Amino acid sequence: MKTKKITISGASGLLGAELTKAFCQDPHYTTCGVYHDHRPQIAHANLIKADLTQEQQVEKVVELGNPDVIIHCAGMVSLLGCEQHKERARSINVEITRYLAQFAQKKNAKFIFISSDFVFDGKVGTYTESSEPRPLNYYGETKVEGETLARAVANHLVIRTTFFGTTYVKKAKQSYNEWIESSLNETGKAFCYINRYFSPVSTITLSSIIKKMVEKDVTGVYNVSSDRRISRFEFAQYYAQVCGLDVGDIKEAVDPVAIRPFDLSLDNTKVKKLLGLESINVLDEIALLRSKQRDSLNKSPKTRPGRGPSILLPAELSEPRRAGREEPRKRRKPKSTVHRHSGA
Repeated sequence: MKTKKITISGASGLLGAELTKAFCQDPHYTTCGVYHDHRPQIAHANLIKADLTQEQQVEKVVELGNPDVIIHCAGMVSLLGCEQHKERARSINVEITRYLAQFAQKKNAKFIFISSDFVFDGKVGTYTESSEPRPLNYYGETKVEGETLARAVANHLVIRTTFFGTTYVKKAKQSYNEWIESSLNETGKAFCYINRYFSPVSTITLSSIIKKMVEKDVTGVYNVSSDRRISRFEFAQYYAQVCGLDVGDIKEAVDPVAIRPFDLSLDNTKVKKLLGLESINVLDEIALLRSKQRDSLNKSPKTRPGRGPSILLPAELSEPRRAGREEPRKRRKPKSTVHRHSGA
């Protein structure tokens, strides 16, 4: 297999970091991860610090990486943030996509755009790849526009997804699963929405699937998700169960934000058929993540954080035993306040 050069934007983000790590560990790829502010802790990674809202810096990044494949993970993902700062949201979610897509076309590179379930209005659920995008908020609008820009590239792949995982950046905003665990450990409660549904996949499985799609040179639009439609409340119950925390401490809450879609579940039949996958079970996904986290903790005393070369550019609980439940841990004394997750 010929060595391929991969450039990944948003390398400090939840998915971008996992992808950078996955490709860096494969000798068949030369990988360059691009981050903006905070360098991700990825061993042996070749990282570039750049502001991709500046077209000249995007050009420089592409020149340095000379990629065969560009995977665009960077983005502004805060739902309310995008509503309140539309100009900045457009600059990050649309213009960066435009620049990268143009250079991918110019370089005859494959362009992979990481889209979102938020391109849909959530009125139906179990959306397929042929479902018509009807965003309910500005974040969704920018992702639809990004998909259009990506499709203009001859060799393109659009992946609609929603995911959970582990952050690789110190002091970064917590992922949903990290917030659940920290809330239960620190306050003794986690209030989670019963009126918002999705079908999340772990960044570990998502990265593996994307890597296989690169190997197969897959084009078009694909949903990558877990099999089941579950509420954020159900997910939190699953996660607490696998972590050995008290499921009874997961409390019901109703999301009052009207612009957050009700049901963003995705149909993943197409990608499972493509790759010969029998299922993508959310309980298995959570167990996989926990296993990787334990492995990482066991290795951490012997492994130093990555100091690879860096280039700076200017400015449902019916399956309780499948997931390998951990022993319950002692909890800190609850505080007077209870945190509520506000991310998109």
